[in-house]
Amino acid sequence: MLRLRIRPCSALTVVTFFLNGCAIPVRPPEPDYRLSAGRIGIAVESLEPEDVPTAGNYAGKGALGGAFAPLSLVYLGPAGLAAGILLSPFTAAYGAAKAGSCGQKFTDAYPPLADKIGDIVEREFRRADIADVLAVELRKHTSTYVTTLEMPPPAGDEDHTRKLLSTASQGDLGYVFVIKPTIHIKPTGDKCEQGKIGVQFKVTLWNVAEARPIGLRPKLSAWRGQDVTVAFNDLATLLDEPAALRSRFMPLFESWASDLYYHGGFDLPQ
Repeated sequence: MLRLRIRPCSALTVVTFFLNGCAIPVRPPEPDYRLSAGRIGIAVESLEPEDVPTAGNYAGKGALGGAFAPLSLVYLGPAGLAAGILLSPFTAAYGAAKAGSCGQKFTDAYPPLADKIGDIVEREFRRADIADVLAVELRKHTSTYVTTLEMPPPAGDEDHTRKLLSTASQGDLGYVFVIKPTIHIKPTGDKCEQGKIGVQFKVTLWNVAEARPIGLRPKLSAWRGQDVTVAFNDLATLLDEPAALRSRFMPLFESWASDLYYHGGFDLPQ
């Protein structure tokens, strides 16, 4: 039987009705996987910050991007390829200079970032927040028991997963969502005048009894990111003030959880 998923309305009901389909029954694509009756768990892995941009590593990325850019002229044939090869050293040098300058501006905006990023991530991004947000979203759409789990300490990928599935099995869980967040802080903007703090989620749905992962759809949504952008002048304040980042990201996490339910390609038991 067809089940319609209905997104809740915002305050601007009339506008969003026409622009976003607010309150219109949405016929979801046929799910890739229907979860049978079974309790559902949610576990979040340790949050990992990416390397902090610097003038040096940004210059390297800029040089690489600049070197490959003119090679797109290959569509013009042999002459285009030859021109691209000739131009490549010059565009690489330009890319390195531009990106290196941007990396330096970013470093100057908040010099202690490389030393403090671990503490900032630990203070502002809590695994329990992410797990709770998804649990609340799933509970809206199923009467099945949904709980959060503590992720076992890392001890090699296979052992790590096996311990989690063993805990889930002992708790009589049928499925477990495993969320792996990655956090990056980097410069952005046409003139490299802003910092972007972003969180990406890789989500894997596990069938506990069969000890196998289930793919989510679309694949792009598995790495769907949530970003906050701030001017360089305000970057230090945002990163140093306790709970400032957390308060900015919590509504974004709620939006991500809703997105995962509506577009993940799985169907919950009622």
